[in-house]
Amino acid sequence: MFSSIKDLYLQFTTSNKIDIFDYFLTSSITGIYTVYGFAELIAWLSDAKLIVADSGKWFKWCLYLWLGALAVGIIRTIRQIFKKPFEKTKNDQITLLGFICDFISGANSLPPGMLWSGKLTPRQSATFSFIASAIGFWKLY
Repeated sequence: MFSSIKDLYLQFTTSNKIDIFDYFLTSSITGIYTVYGFAELIAWLSDAKLIVADSGKWFKWCLYLWLGALAVGIIRTIRQIFKKPFEKTKNDQITLLGFICDFISGANSLPPGMLWSGKLTPRQSATFSFIASAIGFWKLY
């Protein structure tokens, strides 16, 4: 989320020409993760019995929001890859792989009948999650 905000800020300060579609995608990601934060807070508070709410419903909404943000992030990253020369897209390609692995693993947790929910074995789902996490750690250093 912070990198999206930083990219958005740099786009406004460094160029006179604004790509409206990229702005929309970046704003969507930031907005979705903001709503996700509140939904997750309600889910955790209701799970701890500090407020009266159906925690399962809120965790399900968290999953939907997260997958939505990942889908928008995948679209945005693909656009960035096509805008740059191929030699300068290594980091974007790695980011895209992480987003896709997270999306595959997350979609497996959806309710039955949606996408490929429940089709992956726990080992396959964990492998995709591990790859996404390893890419996230690799990008930090």
